[in-house]
Amino acid sequence: MNDVQLRCFVALGETLSFTRASERCFLSPSAFSRVISRTEQELGSVLCLRNNREVRLTPAGRRFLLYARENLHELRELREELSADKSELDGELSIFATVTACYSILPGMLAPFRRRHPKVGIHLRTGDAADALAMVRSELADCAIAPIPESGVGDLFVEHLTVTPLVFVAPKNLEKKQFIRVSEADDDNLDNGTEEHSPDSSSARFSDHYSDFTGELDGFLRDFPKDALWNRIPVILPERGLGRQRIDRWFASRGIEPNILAQVSGNEGILAMVKLGLGIGLVPELVVKNSPMAEGLEILPHLDRVPDFGVGVAVKKRNAELPEVRAFIEAARTGFRSESEG
Repeated sequence: MNDVQLRCFVALGETLSFTRASERCFLSPSAFSRVISRTEQELGSVLCLRNNREVRLTPAGRRFLLYARENLHELRELREELSADKSELDGELSIFATVTACYSILPGMLAPFRRRHPKVGIHLRTGDAADALAMVRSELADCAIAPIPESGVGDLFVEHLTVTPLVFVAPKNLEKKQFIRVSEADDDNLDNGTEEHSPDSSSARFSDHYSDFTGELDGFLRDFPKDALWNRIPVILPERGLGRQRIDRWFASRGIEPNILAQVSGNEGILAMVKLGLGIGLVPELVVKNSPMAEGLEILPHLDRVPDFGVGVAVKKRNAELPEVRAFIEAARTGFRSESEG
């Protein structure tokens, strides 16, 4: 049994999804299933039960999950001990980050890290920020550039890097009417010929609605109407993760039912849809300010009473003292902050 089998089963145990686990391990679903089947055959036990709706670990699977985690950690520690007498680090470091983090945060860390430790091999995996902490917990990545919940992550060590607000963005220089749906009543009137209609009057009405909307965004009055504006402007939201949790709570606290046009995995996908004029999108401000897609987008006023979005380097506590991990945390502590201050 090899470490690939152990890592695959840890991913399955963390996600309880063959699809998500195969993606984390960078294997096709069929290849991932073969790895799990081979592991079960070698052990002579059924480790998981699955149907079209769910995956459940058997008692044998739960025991094997503990075994896999411990053995992966012990293997890593052994490799570090065997290389401890070397004058410079030459192991491997796996990092998980979003595409945005790769060009906005990582350069300030990797540059000093590579200068100091040129022999360390780096494996960089990109994906949705919502998966970052799970990647570290399942030991599919040593470190992750991750959004950090307000409540913290007690089972992980976190080196905090920066904070950024959650913001809505809209495209510039697009007719505001593209964001607004005519109400069903207006549609009926137009279809029945009971309302005189011209493009100019329509554009003016839509523009007024949008102006009212941005005015409300600027002030966030306590008596913000439940159905007047938010339910008429298409909104593009993260599919899941910390940002989605926070905006859902914000909407619920105000009794707002937003007109959700799309739910997207990944901030760059949200920006792409906004740039096409499909609606307004929610992303961390850090994303907009560093994205190559930022041109042609404008940031709407900040959301009142939505906590800032903390970003940091997350690692498993027991891995925090491994030489490569410790060196990367030090590079993050000094390199990113120096770049930010500069």
